[in-house]
Amino acid sequence: MSTDDELGTATIVPREFLCPIALQIMQYPVILCTGITYDRWSIEKWFTHGRRTCPVTMQHLPTCDLVPNFALAKIIQFWCSNNYSHYKSVNCRPILNACSSSMLQLQQVRLIVDDVQKEHSKLDALQKLEIKVKGSERYSKLVVEANAIPILGAVLISSFSHGVPFDPASEHALAILSLLPIGDTERSTLSSHKCLESISKFLHEGSTSQSKLDATVLLENLAKSRDLKLMIGSISGLFQEFTRLLQQNYTETLTLAILRAVMGICLPTINIVKALESGMTAAIVELLPNAQKGLCEHALALLSVFTTCAEGRAAISQHPKAIPAIAAKIFHVSSLATHSAVSCLLRVQRYSPEDSHVQERVTEACQVAKSTFRLSHDEGCTISSPKHLVVKQFLQLCSPKLKIGIQQTCGS
Repeated sequence: MSTDDELGTATIVPREFLCPIALQIMQYPVILCTGITYDRWSIEKWFTHGRRTCPVTMQHLPTCDLVPNFALAKIIQFWCSNNYSHYKSVNCRPILNACSSSMLQLQQVRLIVDDVQKEHSKLDALQKLEIKVKGSERYSKLVVEANAIPILGAVLISSFSHGVPFDPASEHALAILSLLPIGDTERSTLSSHKCLESISKFLHEGSTSQSKLDATVLLENLAKSRDLKLMIGSISGLFQEFTRLLQQNYTETLTLAILRAVMGICLPTINIVKALESGMTAAIVELLPNAQKGLCEHALALLSVFTTCAEGRAAISQHPKAIPAIAAKIFHVSSLATHSAVSCLLRVQRYSPEDSHVQERVTEACQVAKSTFRLSHDEGCTISSPKHLVVKQFLQLCSPKLKIGIQQTCGS
């Protein structure tokens, strides 16, 4: 039955009260970044199907954040209350509850954020925010909505300006920022050189491994556009600090976070070169022999990125352990690791002179693996498996001399 039929001719539901997807009165109106309002349940269902567009405008969405439309919710609630006798199927309570509850929570968050700006209450307020943010994704969104990000960024900058970069307040601010959902607007807020430099200094001078991890995660979250990648890459000593932390091997969690962050920052070639100049290739190669699956996949993927430039290929071919370490992982980790390892070796040998010793070193590295592996005996490596197909592609592209060596090693 249509809305008009249920209401009768005396009452017409205002068009703006209806969800563009469900064509029913919205019980929890939320706004997309395109400015169009939908009922929360309808738009969330739209997103669950993998769509990342606005149903009305069909624009691609840079962010899928949903902002409660409190003003419209109150208007709908008021209208439904006055017309309830005509439209008894409308449940006004969810609108009222959602609006009241969200508004109350947002007001509470704003009060705490205000306390962050007061010296006498700053530390206590930051501790409260951190606890809440760690326990609730919904609360994290409210913190962003309360415009806390520029205030938290100011705490970091202020601490460094006063020569006490790692007081408890700055570490709590950093921890909160690393947990918040950061969109383009928030990235812009944190993109000043002073703020980025303040974040990066935790890598060297942070009092705990957790603060180093928080700084790494936040830098990765910020490095989404080319301009921000370049800005982050321009921070003095950044890649040297990442390399130092990889060498010291604090924790697997921190090591993995660093590999992910460097991967995100290194897409511009200029940043790849900076990472290579810091000696990162050697640090990553040293990780490979004992790396677990996830760590190994990320390490090989980053080395694969390094080989997209001449400096990276030279760094791998000149390191005495690099080619053997990469070859040893071709079949023993996962299809993703196989693809990255093969890409590394393929680029290194293809872009080397034909008479270079590099091709012989790649073949020799594969021969070393011969005693521990045969392609035909590799678990799950059937003739149609992703691993087998990647290796087959590798053999087709290799030079004849290298191809013979690999085939002998693989037993194919």
